[in-house]
Amino acid sequence: MTKTLFLTCLLAFVLSAAHAMAQQPRPPMNNFHGTLRPEAGGAPAQGIMPEGYQHAQTHQGAMPQTSMPQAAAPQASVVVVPPGPAPEYVLGVGDRIRIVVYNEPDMSGEFEVDSTGRVAMPLIGVLPAAGGTNRQLEQNIRALLSQGYLKDPRVNVEVLNYRPFFILGEVMKPNSYPYVNGMSVMSAVAIAGGYTYRGDKDKISIKRGNNKFRASETDSVLPGDIIEIEERFF
Repeated sequence: MTKTLFLTCLLAFVLSAAHAMAQQPRPPMNNFHGTLRPEAGGAPAQGIMPEGYQHAQTHQGAMPQTSMPQAAAPQASVVVVPPGPAPEYVLGVGDRIRIVVYNEPDMSGEFEVDSTGRVAMPLIGVLPAAGGTNRQLEQNIRALLSQGYLKDPRVNVEVLNYRPFFILGEVMKPNSYPYVNGMSVMSAVAIAGGYTYRGDKDKISIKRGNNKFRASETDSVLPGDIIEIEERFF
């Protein structure tokens, strides 16, 4: 009797405990969003991996994005236009020239353009030279020699000495000077001894033929030019 009562009580206790455990709520496993501490080595603990940890791992494992160098925009090409041929030299009064008629030494020689702008040659006499180029003078001589003197003459004209240039005004030695090919106003002033203390570098004029114009120290000088340096007023 006592043993039967003991077993009955034990069974009732077990059933009561099982019923109590069954009544306790269990948390759903598929909606877990908590933060789990990773184990040593940085790996997450065994179980459900939190969404935030998965997101971080995805970004850490992604390959770094490298920007490709962009091609430089094409630049507009600059077309360099070569300078045109320099104008032919125009003969003037005071130029000393050499005229060569091939195979005719008696008609060849050195001549000077006189004050009237002409040169005098054997047989054909006086002909104009000033105001024209070497090529034009060659053509004129060839045409005259072809009129009963020579058959198919060949003529060459070259300048030996250019006519002088003149520099006046506020320079140390105003005068006429032999022309040097490629001269500028600055080199002309240097030949004339430089400026006086009253010379104004910003007031320079050049008379070329019938034209007169303002010039600077870098402007070119031609044979026969008249350069004038004006006075500076304080």
